[in-house]
Amino acid sequence: MELVDCRRLTGPSIVSDTPCAVVEAELTIEETEPVIAEWTRQVRRMLDATGWSKEMTSAHRLNGGVMLVLSAPADGLYAGTEIAEWAWQATGAARSGDEPPDFDADAQALRRVIADERNPALIALAAAARAHDVIFLADEERASVGLGTGVRSWPARALPATDDVPWKGVHDIPVALIGGSQGKTTCVRLAAAIVNAAGKRAGYATNAALTIGDEVIERGDCADAESARDLLRERRLQIALLEAPREELWHRGLPVPRASAALITGITENPAAELGARSAQELADVTWLVTRALGSTQALVLNADDPALVARATRARSPLVWYGVNPESPEIATQIERGAMVWTVRDGMLGHQRGRQWRGVVPTTELMRSALDASHHDLSNALAAAALAHALGMPERAIVAGLRSREPAEARAGIRA
Repeated sequence: MELVDCRRLTGPSIVSDTPCAVVEAELTIEETEPVIAEWTRQVRRMLDATGWSKEMTSAHRLNGGVMLVLSAPADGLYAGTEIAEWAWQATGAARSGDEPPDFDADAQALRRVIADERNPALIALAAAARAHDVIFLADEERASVGLGTGVRSWPARALPATDDVPWKGVHDIPVALIGGSQGKTTCVRLAAAIVNAAGKRAGYATNAALTIGDEVIERGDCADAESARDLLRERRLQIALLEAPREELWHRGLPVPRASAALITGITENPAAELGARSAQELADVTWLVTRALGSTQALVLNADDPALVARATRARSPLVWYGVNPESPEIATQIERGAMVWTVRDGMLGHQRGRQWRGVVPTTELMRSALDASHHDLSNALAAAALAHALGMPERAIVAGLRSREPAEARAGIRA
């Protein structure tokens, strides 16, 4: 048995709908069930000793390992991680016959950690946000309700009473999640150009930068939960586009609990150590996680050219929007026959079709030259961005203008995808 990581999942994840603490470990088949049982026993001992008896445990079995999960209150995620890791150490000692950790001393230390982290005002604010149906975001430094133009934010240790929050001005803004195995950053940039062309101020977080409108506010890899929170707390922001890479979904979970639309560019890729998942199935599962943020009315945009994604689409609970470069491909033809919204290319025009109704939107020769050419891959990215922007309510004139527009802010600043 080998410990891989002990961490906090700060958003909905493949193992939990709520933030939690996780121990990820490599185990043989023979070790898996005994280790799960012993870790669970050790966790329950410590939970009882620290007054956290109501918290729940579970195990998510992996290819060659396991994720051991401990629920924790919003003001106790750090303490939850400490308890989960303590139980792992106690499990190792019990299985190897080594001297166990000093239970009484460790329980006393963990009670202090729980007391230090406790923040009743944070719990109250989270409950009030749920009651007002707005998104609540929190980290070690700040807590906020609402998003973008409707956000209110405070230091985590200086929160107002819930009755003092100006709830009438608090609201969410549209948020889109963009995941998949290729083209995410380009699709985000193109969709942002369309949103800006519609007269809305787009903010977007990618693996290259954090950008609002035409202003690059931070360079470097910003496709993470921390950057997403920073972006969503910007009061000038009207629509947010968040790149959601698999490794971040694996290690932190979703950056937001719900979204207005999502795009998956593909799920066909070989596992790699930095992606976390150990098998193609696990990698597909974590990519598919972005759909967890959608309800029964928010659109899910999918690439019809990825066979694995097409097969998985039967699990979707949201309305599906498809895109693909070849209108005669079997899957595009099938979706058109079913009456689904499909974005494709016909006779040199990028456009959309539902049933027999085809509408050309923009000639492919007029697409943004800084990001696109006539290649299959680049046309696919343009279709994906157009489909996503349309799902977010952007008009066709903005799609045309966005795809024809000048270089995006990141490109002008010399930032490459």
